[in-house]
Amino acid sequence: MTRRRLVRAPASSANLGPGFDCMAAALALHLDLEVVETGSFAVESELPIARGRENLCVRAFERLHPADAFTFTIRSQIPLSGGLGSSAAAIVAGLMAADHLFELDADLLACATELEGHPDNVAASLHGGFVICADGQVARFERSPCERAPPVPRSPYRCRCRMQCSTSRTRPCSR
Repeated sequence: MTRRRLVRAPASSANLGPGFDCMAAALALHLDLEVVETGSFAVESELPIARGRENLCVRAFERLHPADAFTFTIRSQIPLSGGLGSSAAAIVAGLMAADHLFELDADLLACATELEGHPDNVAASLHGGFVICADGQVARFERSPCERAPPVPRSPYRCRCRMQCSTSRTRPCSR
């Protein structure tokens, strides 16, 4: 029997005003990762991403289990280097795939934080919703019904810069 997992991880934004690198929100764009035991290693994608073991999904997967006998198929709606957590989604997807395939019950947040370097985007991608990360802890907030909630616009405003720039290059500008 061929082992297979399909996992989906959401985009996220951690560039939330004064909460840069400590607050994040999951977004409605996703990365889909399918991992199939084929007997040989391969990465398949139409995206301009690494096809070897340096691929973030594969690196994350291999943090928990060797990838030698698996084919990784990656599809994503998340723009690369667009500030929407594409690397966090890739890391979370790779970890989730290995964890589920081999029933490891790993500490996915700790592994993801170690790979990404900070917990905000990976926490939002792993847990969904809105999260605040501080002192090694993650608090997740969910919306709650309110009797007198103000009307919410049907299409919230969303803007995205067309220029690509990695978070590691922009982070020093915020300090």
